[in-house]
Amino acid sequence: MARKFLVSVDLNKNELLNARIQNLGAAPSSPVSGQIYYDTSNSTMYYYNGLSSPDGPWMPMSGSTEVVQDIIGASVLAGTALTSTYNDAAGTTTLKLNDTAVTPGSYGSQTAIPTFTVDAQGRLTAAGTVTVATTLSIAAESGTADTVNLLTDTLTFAAGEGIDTTVTNNTITITGEDASASNKGVASFDAIDFTVSSGDVSLKAERIQDIVGDMIVPPNTENGIVVTYDDTAAKLNFDVADFDVQLSGDVVGTATVTNLASINISTTIQPNSVALGDDTTGAYIATVAGTANEVTVAGSGGETAAITIGLPDDVTITNNLTVGGNLNVTGTINSVNTTQVNIVDNKINLNTDFTGTPTVDAGVRVERGTSADVEVLWNETSDQWTLTNDGTNYHEIVRKYKADITTTVSAPYTFTATHNLGTRDVTVAVYATSAPYGEVEVDVDHTSTNVVTLTFAAAPTAGAYRVVITG
Repeated sequence: MARKFLVSVDLNKNELLNARIQNLGAAPSSPVSGQIYYDTSNSTMYYYNGLSSPDGPWMPMSGSTEVVQDIIGASVLAGTALTSTYNDAAGTTTLKLNDTAVTPGSYGSQTAIPTFTVDAQGRLTAAGTVTVATTLSIAAESGTADTVNLLTDTLTFAAGEGIDTTVTNNTITITGEDASASNKGVASFDAIDFTVSSGDVSLKAERIQDIVGDMIVPPNTENGIVVTYDDTAAKLNFDVADFDVQLSGDVVGTATVTNLASINISTTIQPNSVALGDDTTGAYIATVAGTANEVTVAGSGGETAAITIGLPDDVTITNNLTVGGNLNVTGTINSVNTTQVNIVDNKINLNTDFTGTPTVDAGVRVERGTSADVEVLWNETSDQWTLTNDGTNYHEIVRKYKADITTTVSAPYTFTATHNLGTRDVTVAVYATSAPYGEVEVDVDHTSTNVVTLTFAAAPTAGAYRVVITG
């Protein structure tokens, strides 16, 4: 791979020796003004000026007839429905109108209508005919299906029993006759006695309900039951009078039974009606007492008292304390006032109660009295371990990756260095593994945040060079 320069190269008026212009079989993509190349297809040097044809954009650096003809030939482009053909030997360009799929001839007759499809260039791309219909097929619920010649026949609508037909101004009107004792036709029904819907006639239930309702006149009361007729709802209503249920004695309560529904009676135990030990079974606690300086008890001994059991405000353990389970200490500061802290675990886990997306930095700080504190800190914003020696300025802790280089056996000769440092901000150095161990220049691509790709002009001897990546 050629060496890429991201800045201009200033030779400071020195000579460029043994140089060669780029050789291509076609113009390079995305050119800039002043760019040049050597076209191997016609042995001509070109420069780019960015102008429109025929003054650009690529202009030959020689004026041969062949070059001029090729420029003109390339400038003629065929539009829609046209074909452009350039004859390089003759130096000519021919434009031809493309053929369509239409067959030459005449279309249409007395019984057929011609149809055509025309494209945007005005060419006929399809042609055909459509036959004109001259007969109409007719059918009915009974009888034999028939046809009507639209040019010679007359279609007649005949009326049956109870039906009249008339024709006026090209409109046929079909109406029904009134029904009679001897003629089928249209009839009406009394809305008081009948219901008619979608051709269905039925006797109204209201007439029957009113007859039954008249049997309950006037309303009667029999042993607390009242019977009435609801004409609107068409229902007989039986109503039983409400009555009370009452409890008395040590437990009292009253409830009213409404409409024969279930009841809930709220009962009350009368004062001084239950005696502990006489009216109850099992043991009961009369008094609760605490131990001085260990457990406190408040409110014991009264009939309606609430008992509170707790620890004193300050608890002091003068001897050793062994906790069999986990020890959770809540508060702002947890101070350990000992000469030495021994921790059996080989890891210290900070910020253990945090969940979700991390936002808080964490680290280990050393208090140095009157001098500035020092600290090793994980910066959550940059996702980097940092270090400060003055308590103010934090710098990233540099990590390093190193490996001997082996490349592919054929071009391109590359070596993939997977450093896994998680950033493209790394420094790459390649040096020889034998004296004098000098650094060499190779193409370096920061392929990803974890990979650097090295490319050589020729395959080096395996292990002859070593790469060191820091970041």
